Amino acid sequence: MKKNLSILFLGIAIFLFTGQIFAQGFSIGVGGGLTQVVSPDNYKKDISDGGFGFSSEWNAGVTAKLSLPLLPIKPRAIILYHRLSGSGKYELLDKLEYTQSIVTAGAGLQYNFLPLPVGPDPYLFLDLLYTNFSKLKQDPESDPFADGKSISRFGLSVGIGTSVPLVPIVNLDLQLAYQMLNIAGKETGEKTTGFLTVDLFLMFGSN
Repeated sequence: MKKNLSILFLGIAIFLFTGQIFAQGFSIGVGGGLTQVVSPDNYKKDISDGGFGFSSEWNAGVTAKLSLPLLPIKPRAIILYHRLSGSGKYELLDKLEYTQSIVTAGAGLQYNFLPLPVGPDPYLFLDLLYTNFSKLKQDPESDPFADGKSISRFGLSVGIGTSVPLVPIVNLDLQLAYQMLNIAGKETGEKTTGFLTVDLFLMFGSN
């Protein structure tokens, strides 16, 4: 896992570095928002019904974008950290808790509509995703020696957004995305994990 993440972060670093050299505009932002678990069903089910009890949680992340001369298309990259948690009663247990950390890293393109003279600049985007799922943790543990491990998968993220200028080099960037985290690399019987995310980033740099 550490090797995969190192390669990922190196790739994003190269992306950002080359962007500063070759792109007309470069911006980077920090922010976060809300993650809503959409699928699979066992993620959303109440713990009393045999599920994990995951629903809505906060996320945090970074994003970067490049502006290409005379083109409405922008290369982009984004990393989001999600921490899911659920708790409830299960059989004789008054409280059973599940937690899992998930990191999604995406690289793709966004299409900006004709820039408006003032105000919001809306866009569509499509990202290829690399996702790392940490080991699912249960408290209290039913079997402390259970064979659990982190896994990595590939997927897609599609969405819409808008950029709102504040001052010449600072923008607010609002994004709504549907993330399918494990389209590729699934094991037999593994169901697709889907998130709906709403995020607000404070962007710095030229556009």
